[in-house]
Amino acid sequence: MSMQTMKTMISRASVATLWLAVLATTVAHAQTSVDNAATVFAPPTVIDTVPGNDTDNVTTPVVAFNPSLTITKTQTSGPNPVTAAGQGIGYTIVVEN
Repeated sequence: MSMQTMKTMISRASVATLWLAVLATTVAHAQTSVDNAATVFAPPTVIDTVPGNDTDNVTTPVVAFNPSLTITKTQTSGPNPVTAAGQGIGYTIVVEN
């Protein structure tokens, strides 16, 4: 999923709280590449007029490095500090490795 797709999904969310989980699994032995595959399915009430584009696959090279996780939260809108219940506040959260 691209960052733009995630931004669009999050901006269209109609809930007060949004949880996004990303699970990455590494293997115990050394690899030079990882195969990533994705498949989507239309709900039963939707007719997929182009069923040939529902699956994609890409091979990503593995580059060895020392991981260094950084998480940065920046307030983008709303009062600072929040002074009353119900006030809206916006954040940008950036995760880098």
